[in-house]
Amino acid sequence: NDWLTLYDRAQGSGFEAGAQYAAFKHDFSTGLSLEDIISDASKVPRELLATSYVVIVVYIFLSLGSYPRALYYAVTGSKDKAKQVVIRSHTLLGFSGIIVVGVSSVAGIGLASYCGVKLNAVSLNLAPFISLGLGIDDMFVLVHTMSTLYDKDVSAADNLATTLRFAGPP
Repeated sequence: NDWLTLYDRAQGSGFEAGAQYAAFKHDFSTGLSLEDIISDASKVPRELLATSYVVIVVYIFLSLGSYPRALYYAVTGSKDKAKQVVIRSHTLLGFSGIIVVGVSSVAGIGLASYCGVKLNAVSLNLAPFISLGLGIDDMFVLVHTMSTLYDKDVSAADNLATTLRFAGPP
């Protein structure tokens, strides 16, 4: 990329495309290859990528857990109620959802590599975010539907069947 540095330095120096020098007219044509563009686009700071994953995981745990209510019960002295709220929260479900999405992302990238599909850095950075977003979104929909339609007089299998009937795949 030395030519790109020289080209950038020549800008504004009077030696530019279309300028007349003696009896010659100079024109320049430059371009970047697709590989150079992808290389520049894939230079994502690893710290930023790791921080964004951590923020997503923390959001999932906080939104699926009932921590404000549990904290309220713990502060007011009702430790048994606080323990029940934590036990009935969906934090373990959130953790399981993250594990499933992570394993499916790795399996998908591995299968694509095994089949000979060329992957670049952009697709390797983007695929886990897309699968995390879609997988966790489905998990939120199922948790909300289950919470709304839950009937304590019905078996767990029937509650799950009702949930999947309303929010599951067609």
